[in-house]
Amino acid sequence: YQRVEQALSMETAYLEELFESSPQATVLADNDSVVLRINHEFTSLFGYTKKEAVGRSLDELVAPSEFLDEAHRITQQVAAGKRVSVETVRRRKDGSRVDVSILGAPVRFGAGQVVVYGIYSDVTERKQIELEQARQAAIIASSFDAVMSKSLEGVITSWNPAAEAMFGYTAREAIGQHMAMLIPPELGEEEPRILDRIHSGEEVKPFETIRQDKKGKRMHVSVTISPIRDRAGRIIGASKIVRDI
Repeated sequence: YQRVEQALSMETAYLEELFESSPQATVLADNDSVVLRINHEFTSLFGYTKKEAVGRSLDELVAPSEFLDEAHRITQQVAAGKRVSVETVRRRKDGSRVDVSILGAPVRFGAGQVVVYGIYSDVTERKQIELEQARQAAIIASSFDAVMSKSLEGVITSWNPAAEAMFGYTAREAIGQHMAMLIPPELGEEEPRILDRIHSGEEVKPFETIRQDKKGKRMHVSVTISPIRDRAGRIIGASKIVRDI
């Protein structure tokens, strides 16, 4: 009996440590959404101390008024034994809002009681990046200039509608092909020189040259090239804007 009691005590201590050391904001609440416990990360994310949070409605504590019905539904679903994963908006103590990913799961205790276990992750930065990417994509898609990107080997990786209209290749036809297909044979050395300069981090100033479309028709164009960098600042490709002049 003492061994069993000792084992249970160790398991409880382990679960306590796991709860407190979780890198995500974590909360336990009853079926009525009343907060039973929060961890340090919950305090960091939402600004409430344990004394301020415990005993209050989780939904009303962190859900903006227009999201209250959603918060109630999540609590009810988890209390009914379902796992719920959703991205939504929640409110901090100071009234500011934060984009979060919520994972809700039921936890059953010995007497069959179900407790709502919630994990909140701040996804604000990712949402902002996605929004900026969507804006950039919309600008590129609506541009009257041909906008494309290529790898450091010169392979086309993106192709906007204006590029389709200018060169006659659909995005499906162009992506994966080498940029050399747009360059007349006598200008074949131009692309390698450009790639070498991009590789070395040199600036490529806008220049005028000649390009050819799918049917071989030639056109005078103005070309602007910019390096594409990853988060570490490494150059991983280049974007190109081509204007028919």
